[in-house]
Amino acid sequence: MNTTADPELLTIPEAADLARMSRRSLEALIAQGTGPATVRIGRRMVRIWRTDLLTWIDSHREGGDAA
Repeated sequence: MNTTADPELLTIPEAADLARMSRRSLEALIAQGTGPATVRIGRRMVRIWRTDLLTWIDSHREGGDAA
């Protein structure tokens, strides 16, 4: 759950830009259940908390000091 420290909700294109990946790739990962957590507002509006996206990205670190 997000806190008020970073209340920014991102659109899928904004989240994809921040993650440096294509919108289609991010949408596919979300559909597979392996992407970041999303917030559905209404039937079609999907948003991602910036903190959830950054946590998801960090969880995929490999090598170096990532462990």
